[in-house]
Amino acid sequence: AIAGAPAKINALQARPEIPLEIMPRIDGKKITFTVLHKGKPLPKVKLVTVDDDLVNEELTTDEQGQATWTPEEGYHYCVYTSTIVKQAGKKKDRSYQEIRRFATIAFHWPLVRSGADAEAVAMFQKAIAARAAWKSFPGFTADIEGTVDGRFFNGNAKVDLEGNVELKLDEATATEWVEGQLGSIVLHRQASSSDGPAPVLRFADQDYAHPLGRLLTFVGGNFASSYRVKDNQIMVVNRNIGDQNFTITVLDNIKNKENQFLPRSYVIRYWDAKTGKLNRTQTVLNRWQRIGNLDLPAELVQISTSATGLTVRNFQLSNHKLLSPK
Repeated sequence: AIAGAPAKINALQARPEIPLEIMPRIDGKKITFTVLHKGKPLPKVKLVTVDDDLVNEELTTDEQGQATWTPEEGYHYCVYTSTIVKQAGKKKDRSYQEIRRFATIAFHWPLVRSGADAEAVAMFQKAIAARAAWKSFPGFTADIEGTVDGRFFNGNAKVDLEGNVELKLDEATATEWVEGQLGSIVLHRQASSSDGPAPVLRFADQDYAHPLGRLLTFVGGNFASSYRVKDNQIMVVNRNIGDQNFTITVLDNIKNKENQFLPRSYVIRYWDAKTGKLNRTQTVLNRWQRIGNLDLPAELVQISTSATGLTVRNFQLSNHKLLSPK
């Protein structure tokens, strides 16, 4: 299979030790295939193209073993060829009269896509709009208690109208974790602005039946992000941050009074970006409390598993009070 910048594809070198090989060369909207037998061109050889709909075209190589084709954009293709050599022999006490060789090359055309897929953008935007958001959020205060690494804590929490988190806890070692978790909840519930350009997304494949929904990939950005969306819900988030990749997989959402989605449980998996080794897994449970027209966090449980063992951290919020609007 080939993918990526045409210049890099065109720089690939043939390998003479391979009995049958298809070498591609991209020139604008055209692709030229050279069929090689142990590094030497094969003339008058048939190539068969197959697209997503299993539609075939046939090409025939010229005296230089080449055939040029202009694929239709927006499809996955495989192109294959075969040869039959009349050569008798034996293998494991079984006789044969001929040797059949096959070579296949697969790719999406164009190799490097630009621009957005309008349907993918609309699907993503509908999922964003279906998330429960804090509109006209004034901020709130609440009592808080929980455990971090076996240490019980309690105190007070405040989130202002800008989403800033302020904690007063009797256990200093809990502050950083609680602040991070509560800050993440606030970030995801704050109403997003409709200003700015629309996101640039495309469908990453043609799998319409995946249990977690269609795979959408962001074009550009800093985190190599992709998503799965199903039934107006973002079910999977894939991202890269430096030396690690992580995936968030939603297990369960609930609907609030406005029929919008709130997360109830999800799993986060962290991998080493270079080796692909799974480093740790976190399962997160959320509970919510309806106060006025807002769904505020009531409980969070985080279960983490890694090579060092299993840890459980949690906090509960109670006695919520909305701040006076400014």
